[in-house]
Amino acid sequence: MRLPALPTSAAPPRGHRADRGEPQVEQREPKTAALPLGRVLGLVERTELNAVVIDVKGDRGFASDAFIVAPGGIGTLLEMVMVWQLLQVRQLQETPLILVGPPWPTLIEWARHAMLAFDPPLADAEDLAIPRCVASADEALAIIRTHHATWLRAQRAGDPPSRSSGAVTR
Repeated sequence: MRLPALPTSAAPPRGHRADRGEPQVEQREPKTAALPLGRVLGLVERTELNAVVIDVKGDRGFASDAFIVAPGGIGTLLEMVMVWQLLQVRQLQETPLILVGPPWPTLIEWARHAMLAFDPPLADAEDLAIPRCVASADEALAIIRTHHATWLRAQRAGDPPSRSSGAVTR
């Protein structure tokens, strides 16, 4: 499996802190030795990257087995919606889109309410269920472990999981 991507615009100063896995200033905790590995899914040319971000201009980071999105700014929101749309139109398949932290459930509920209110709806309910909102990194890891276990079983059986089989929980 490939590394999960942490969609980020890496825009200073918040983007750099998020890329390093740092909490918001008012929530600082002691640093650990482990750092997340972020992939830039940026739309614009950038002149510098910080030490924990891999620049993947060539594949734009869309070759990941999972996308984990932490709270961020407009750039992070844009990158997350791009991944969501690629999953919706099946350009990416069987790839968890995991939104970690407090801002995401409200956003997803807004999208559900706003898009399903039209007749006909602007999106399918199934498409609005693609992102998985979780409160913590531990919950995100549990989704990734389940996804990986499903993937391993399918590989051993010679049958890749499909959306219609319900093999991967969203």
